[in-house]
Parts: sequence; C-alpha cells; structure tokens
Amino acid sequence: MEHLKAVLTRHNITSSAIDKLEAFAPRDGFVVLAEEEFEELREYLGSFPVYRCLVPFMTDDNSNYWCLYVDGPLKNMVCYLSHEELDLAPRFRSLSSFLDTLHQHPHSNGIEDFEDHFFDFPSRQISPKYLLDREIIGALSTAFTAETDEDQLRTQTAFAIMALTSPTDIETLLYPFLDDEDPYVQERAIELLGFHRYQPAAAKLTALTVSAKPNGRTAAKVALKKITASRL
Repeated sequence: MEHLKAVLTRHNITSSAIDKLEAFAPRDGFVVLAEEEFEELREYLGSFPVYRCLVPFMTDDNSNYWCLYVDGPLKNMVCYLSHEELDLAPRFRSLSSFLDTLHQHPHSNGIEDFEDHFFDFPSRQISPKYLLDREIIGALSTAFTAETDEDQLRTQTAFAIMALTSPTDIETLLYPFLDDEDPYVQERAIELLGFHRYQPAAAKLTALTVSAKPNGRTAAKVALKKITASRL
C-alpha cells in the first residue's frame, strides 16, 4: 500500500494510524484499495467538489468505499461512500478509531453488520471531545450558510453537522433543519430525532407526519415509533 501510504503521509495523517492500516489483514467486506483502483477512484472523485477533501482507502469489493477526510473541518474523520446513496457524514473520529472498531468486531463483514454503537457519530453519548466537536460544527455552519440550495455540498454539510450534534444540542442544532427546504436534510433531521429517542420532539414529529415532505412524513412515523418504544 505504498501508494496510499504516500498520500496519507503527505496529508499529515499520523504514522501510527498509517501503520495500523498497513498491518490490517483484509477480510470479507474490508479490503485496502490496490494501487490501480485507488488511482482510478482518486481521479474520479477529484472531478466533483463534494468529494474534494476525501481520500478513499478501503472497499467492500462492491463499489462502496471507506474514505478519510484529509482537509477541511472534518479532517482525520472517516466516512462511508455508498454507490446507492450519497451520505458523507462522518462515521468515525479518526482512521485509528475505525481500524480499532474493525479489530474489536472481527466477525463484521461490512457496514450492514455494524450496530449503532459501533460508530463514533452519531452518538447518544456526550463525547469527551464535545468542545472540539462544537468548534467543528461552527466551521461547518459557516460553510453551510455560504452554499446554495442546489449544491450537493450544502446537503452533505448539513448531514455532517447533524451527525456531530451532541444530545445536549438537539434543539439548538437539529430543530432548525426540520424546516429545511431540502427534503433530504429534513428527513435526516427527523431520523436523528428518532435515533436519539428524543421524547420532547414527539409533538413536533406528530405534526411532521402531516406537514413534512413525503419522505419526511414516513421518517417522522418511524421516529415516533422509536421514541414510543424507548418509553416502555
């Protein structure tokens, strides 16, 4: 993986994380990219602004990839690039965190085997790095206001803000997205209220089962079920 190692080193990714990646033993669902595929994918991603900060490093051999942010507010974080649905929200705080999770769960053979608590983001726990995450959210929020409604970057920036949102900041940071004109942003905000089992949002979600955009209405019903189940 000398090709990948050189790129990550150039972007100041820690040597300890690179060493972990180099030592990783491939298994079903998790294979470090070979040089040819790495270069082809890098060229393709470089053609789109929404991917500008990403370096792919691992594949499931089914056209899905794990990527590392190497620049911008999310630098060092890991996201999952699916060929089915664009969602570049961070899943892990760092390359080391991602690889440690794979080591701790040796029988997982793809993201579909991951449970919610495997991921660093989103989380129902208040992170010890809460203040750092708030700084990152601040930088993302500045970028969000500068992006246009038609811009994929706007949607993905919103996804990132919501993924990093702590349970203590739900009303401040998630609630505004419930009224967003982007149906995907609205849907994600609703989904995360369900993920957090945020009971104070029940009345809002009930209203959204009628007033939200079509995909949001369905998401609101699902979120309400999760909240109701958490009360039992």
